[in-house]
Amino acid sequence: MKKREIIKKGFSKLIKEDKLKAVAEFVENPSEFISLLKSFWHRNDECQKQFDEFSENTISNFHIPYGVSPNVIINGETYIVPMVIEESSVVAAASAAAFCASCALAPIERRAAESTMNNFFIIIVL
Repeated sequence: MKKREIIKKGFSKLIKEDKLKAVAEFVENPSEFISLLKSFWHRNDECQKQFDEFSENTISNFHIPYGVSPNVIINGETYIVPMVIEESSVVAAASAAAFCASCALAPIERRAAESTMNNFFIIIVL
């Protein structure tokens, strides 16, 4: 990227096209850069408008894998947790840990439910 002065004040008020052009001034081939970033825009204008409203100063979309970690137990309920991350080992580790925890917790929850003392249940939180 080229070194240049700070982008002018009011950047957030620019339309997306102008923001993209301002950022493209930092790279060696601005037109190629703009074409590449535009290639990630959604084909449906209404959908793209929603993406643009998710964050400030959007100039493009960034597609990364959407994985899930099943068997996550929170307050005794089992959930599937969405994980948007490019590192597959994080999803795998979270899924494996949740599975191990669910397997280990099942017998404990049964014992806790069966053994009451003075109307108190044993609650184990992982």
